[in-house]
Amino acid sequence: MNINILTKFSLVIFLLVLAVLASGILVYAQILDGTIRACVHLDGSMSAIIPGFPTPTNCKTTLKWNVQGPSGPIGQQGPMGPQGPAGQQLRLFDANGQDLGVLIDAHPGTFKTFISPTDVLAGFSDSFSGVRINDTGNGQTRIYFDAPDCLGTAYIAPALRFTLLRYGFVSSPGPRYFTYLTNTASTNTPFSISSSGSFGQCTNIVPEATSTIPLREITLPFTEPLASPLRIATQ
Repeated sequence: MNINILTKFSLVIFLLVLAVLASGILVYAQILDGTIRACVHLDGSMSAIIPGFPTPTNCKTTLKWNVQGPSGPIGQQGPMGPQGPAGQQLRLFDANGQDLGVLIDAHPGTFKTFISPTDVLAGFSDSFSGVRINDTGNGQTRIYFDAPDCLGTAYIAPALRFTLLRYGFVSSPGPRYFTYLTNTASTNTPFSISSSGSFGQCTNIVPEATSTIPLREITLPFTEPLASPLRIATQ
C-alpha cells in the first residue's frame, strides 16, 4: 500500500515537472519569435499569453511588445586617450656609439639604413679594412663641379638622375655628399670631375659646356672615419 502511494506521488511530481518544462519551452519559443504577449484583466492584473495554452479569460485588452527595442541614437565620441609609448626601432651604430640611422636591411658585413635628417638611404660595409659608406652610385657615378679641385656646385649627367630619384645620394672626395635636387637639365661648364664613392679621385679638366642636372649637398649626422665593428641595437 505504501509503495503504491509513493508511486502515485512520484508520478504526480513527474507530470508537474514535465508541465513546467513544456511551459518553459513554449515561453522560450515565444521569446525567439521576438515578441511577448500578455492579457490585462478587468481588475488590472496581467497574465502571460503562452502559445499552445488557452488564452486567459476576462481580458480587457491584450498587450504585445518586442523582446528587444530599437537601437538608440549613436552617442558622442569620447575624448582622445593619452598617447601610447613610442615603439622601438632597430638602428645601426658604430663602435663609438654614433647613430647611423634606422636599420632597413642587414647581411653579413653589409647594412642599409635610412637617415632621417637628410632623407637618404645609406649603405655600410664593415670588413677587415674598416667601415666604408656605400653611396647609391656604387662608385660608378661621375660627378661634375663648376670649380677646380671638386669644389663649388655639384652636377651629374641627366641619364643618371634616376640613380638618385628616391632617397639616393653620391659622394665625392672630401668627403662631400650630394642628393637629388631637380629633374631639369641645364648646360653648365664643369672645371673638375670625380667618381662617386670612398675611393673617388678628383681630376681637373678643360672646361667644356656639358648638359647636367644640379645636386643638393647634404651633411650626414655623424663624423668619419666610422669605427668598426658596427652593431645593431634599439634606440
